[in-house]
Order: sequence, then structure tokens, then C-alpha cells
Amino acid sequence: MERLDKHPVALFAVIVLGATGLLDGRTATTTWWLESQFKARFPAVNLSMRPVVTEDERLVCAGASASYLLQAVRVVERFAGASVAAQCARTMLIDTSRTSQMPCLPLLAETDHADTLVQRAQQWLQQHMTEQPRMAVLAEQLAVSERTLTRRFQAALGQAPLTYLQHLRIDTARALLEGGDLRVEQVAAMVGYADTSSFARLFRVRVGMAPGLYRSRFQSPETRRA
Repeated sequence: MERLDKHPVALFAVIVLGATGLLDGRTATTTWWLESQFKARFPAVNLSMRPVVTEDERLVCAGASASYLLQAVRVVERFAGASVAAQCARTMLIDTSRTSQMPCLPLLAETDHADTLVQRAQQWLQQHMTEQPRMAVLAEQLAVSERTLTRRFQAALGQAPLTYLQHLRIDTARALLEGGDLRVEQVAAMVGYADTSSFARLFRVRVGMAPGLYRSRFQSPETRRA
């Protein structure tokens, strides 16, 4: 993990708690871009990337550094009660309804690997994302067995090729929803889903909210004004 003094205070606190061993066997969270490093350094911690704030035996952790206000509200609630915490949140304009990190988590986090076979597979999947690619065809293109392809993918990226394809499609859909005003069914078709309801269900599972709600919350201001 990087030097501790490079991280904001909120992240520094979680890292220090992990280093003391106090989080071992307990649930904690941190920012998504430190997930793999945190797991490698503190394998005994039950790291959960979905909630913005976690609390386990009076140990309160927050996600990214901007979540410290929600963490503070949680602490106020513990010591002064829910009504005082709610009043503090209203006074400081803190949106306490934001309880999940899922809508902000990238499904395809940057992963460095040197497996040229997997790199070629990724490029092929990116080029054929809107089609209905079969793993047998991809394996044939790469001159390997499906079993070898799956094993190499799992070793390099920690996921199967079809999972990577799903994440690729959903992340592309998120970009389309954030930067444009296409209808949900148009977005679904552009990322390879003929059935809009299936796309919407998968989007909700992967992102934590429906496509329409995601667009209303994360659409860029420039797009709204257009």
C-alpha cells in the first residue's frame, strides 16, 4: 500500500485501524480505489464496498473521504440519538439517504496484468460487445480451449469472461446515461441487450438503482441544459 501520509484523513484513519488489528474479524469499508490494496494488507478484515458507512462494535468506518460527514452523523446518532443526528444533518445539508457506494463504484476497475491472451480476449469482447458473443467462438479465435480461457481470465482479472462482458456493457451504459438523453431502451440496445427489462434488472443488481434513476442523479449538468 502507498505511504499513509499520502491519503486524506478519513482514509488514514481506516488504514490505521486496520494496522492496529482492531478491525480483524469485523466489517469495515474504504474507498473503492484502495479495495485491492486494503484486502492484500489486511486480509482478516471483512471489507464491504457497498455501504458508505459501516459500524461494527463501535468502530465506524467511511468510504471515500467525502463520506466523512455521513460518518460524523452516525457518531452523533450513537451518542446523542437519532433526532439530534437528523437535525445536525438538516442544518449542514447532509444527504443521509446516500447509504450505498454501489452507484459510484466502477465495475471495471483498472487492473494491470501481463497476460497477452487475456488482453486479446478483452479487446475482442470490447469490439463485439453489442453482439451476442459465445465463449466457444472467442476461444476459437484465440486458439485455446474455453477452459483455458476461463482459467487465464480468472487469474488475470479475478472474473470470468462473461462477467467481464456484463461489466463492460453496464459501465458503457452508465457513460451513455450520464452523458446523453437516449431512452433506456436505446441505451440497452447500444450495449447489446434486446430485452430492456432484462437490461434494467441487471443494471439494478450491478449498480444498485434503476437506469432512469441513475441518469437523473448522475447526468452531467451540460446534458441537462442542452
